[in-house]
Amino acid sequence: MPFLVSSQSDSAERKKQFKEYAEKDHIILNWDWSADKSSQVTVEVSIMNPYEKDIKAMWLTFSAFDAKGRPVKDVKTGKTSIMIESKRLHTANGGYIDYKFENVFNAKSVDEMRVEQVKLEFADQTVKLIKGSRAVGAL
Repeated sequence: MPFLVSSQSDSAERKKQFKEYAEKDHIILNWDWSADKSSQVTVEVSIMNPYEKDIKAMWLTFSAFDAKGRPVKDVKTGKTSIMIESKRLHTANGGYIDYKFENVFNAKSVDEMRVEQVKLEFADQTVKLIKGSRAVGAL
């Protein structure tokens, strides 16, 4: 289960873990996707901020693939990837939020979704780009 820094007794150990995650750019603790009967894809993702700066905005890019590993196009946009934006504040050193993004992709032949990129904007206006599965880590 994800955690937040909550007590003085374990804060040094937690900060050490956050530093390790920050060095590896692991911010996605868990994620999954599902498609309903009408081929609408829903993405659920758990984000933890291991950095020492607050995250003020985030953009997650996911791509869809068929059973043979070929890119699948969204029937509405014609694109093979989707970008999801969140402007919720993720506090530094362990801020944690679960997201559920519904109806983000529409195609009948989606057999796999992949994390392509995560873009973070910190409260100090700096930006960090994390490519592919590097963003996915587990506690």
